[in-house]
Formats: sequence, structure tokens, C-alpha cells
Amino acid sequence: MKGEKLLTRYSKIKKLVFENGTVSIDTLVDTLGVSRMTILRDIEHLETRGFLRKVRNGATALPSSKFESSISFRLESAVLEKKRLAKAALKIISPGEAVILDEATTLLPMIEGLIAMGDVTIVTNFQNIIDKLHTIDVENVVRLIALGGEYIPQFATYSGTVCKASLSCIKADAYFTSVSAVSGGYAYHPHSLIAETKQSMMAAAHRRYLLIDHDKLGKTALHQVAELNAFDAIIVDKIPDPAFWPESLREKTIVAS
Repeated sequence: MKGEKLLTRYSKIKKLVFENGTVSIDTLVDTLGVSRMTILRDIEHLETRGFLRKVRNGATALPSSKFESSISFRLESAVLEKKRLAKAALKIISPGEAVILDEATTLLPMIEGLIAMGDVTIVTNFQNIIDKLHTIDVENVVRLIALGGEYIPQFATYSGTVCKASLSCIKADAYFTSVSAVSGGYAYHPHSLIAETKQSMMAAAHRRYLLIDHDKLGKTALHQVAELNAFDAIIVDKIPDPAFWPESLREKTIVAS
């Protein structure tokens, strides 16, 4: 019974934080009817598992230079922007091509378009994409190559040595990705394994594309993924502020309509 109550409280805290972005300790105490010390212990527990991060007098699901929001939060963020970016990305793909899609939730809206296109191969380490393809009758339409490796629950993805070894055996037509932050002409991600896997995926594709919504511009994270000029094109949801966008990127920038 005690364990069930604890899990229920964890779920309620996550729900409140995901829905509001940031929640104060006082709000959590009043809502859940437990002590301040209990809430602090719960926040620390959830932080160690990557669901949220502790901030002064509260908890947040918003990213920082060392923390990426959990997949539950990211799936509900910038939904319309992600659909626009995906629509623009699909125009770059031709039937018969093999594409690598990583753990970025920005890429999920591309799946239905790829299925409708038909005759494509999807290489991915993202469990949500694998699950989505399993629930749809895609026989003779989409070929799926799932990359294994160390599973990272916070991102619902596989990474590490095994994943990188698998990537060394293939050469796809195109790789699509998104990152947590873009600044100074570079793309960044707070998780080292994720950053390294993205670099391996870039090496495993002839063409590379970065999808970015405007909220990520001018921000930074701990690990550098790649120089922006290393991408064949960068798809954005609106024209970037020149302060965040070097002149050299203008020609390879695609603004999603």
C-alpha cells in the first residue's frame, strides 16, 4: 500500500510539472497534502531518473544546459511547429530512399508522411518510432531497421557502443535530427551519449538535415553535436534572428510554411 501511494504521488508530481512547466514546492505540498520534506525527497528521486530537475523552491521540466526535458514533456511541446517542420522535411525525401531518424520528438510527425510515400527504409534508435510502425500495417511499404544498444528511458532511445557499431555498417541516403540548443554556429545537446550517437548518424548518411524550432535558437547545452555548416540544410519554423544566424547559413536555410 505504501509503495502504491508513493508511485501515485510521483505520477501526480510529474503530471503537474509537465502540464505547467515549473511548479513550486508550496503548490505541490498544498495539492498533495504531504510535508515539504516529503516533496523535496520526491523531487530528488524524480530528478535522478531524468523526469524533471530541481530548481529554487520548486521543480521544472524545462531544459537547461545540462538537462533535457523528459520525452513525456517534449511530446507535448511545440506540436504545431513540429508538424510544420516535418512537412518541409518530407519534401526532401524521395521514394526508395533510406533515412535515419533519431530520438528527436520533432521527427515523429514525419512517420505518417513516410508511410504514405511508400517504398522507404527507416533506420532508427527511437522506440516511439518503432512502436508506431508496429501498430500500422506497413508491410511492403516501409522497411524498418531498428538500432539496438543501451536503452535510455528519459529519451526512449538506444545509444552507446552497440548502436554506434551498427551505424558503422550502413550508409543511408539522409539523416534527420533535432537538438536541444543552437548558438554560435553549433548544435548542442545536454546528454553526452545522445550527442555522440547523433555524430555517428551524421557519418552514416550522405545527406544531413537539422530541424529546429525558434525557441532553441540562442541557447546552449553541455555537449557540442556539430557545426551547423556540417548540415546540408537546416529547416526552421520561422526566419531566424540574424543575431543567432551566421551569414554562411542563409543559403542552406529552409523556412517551413
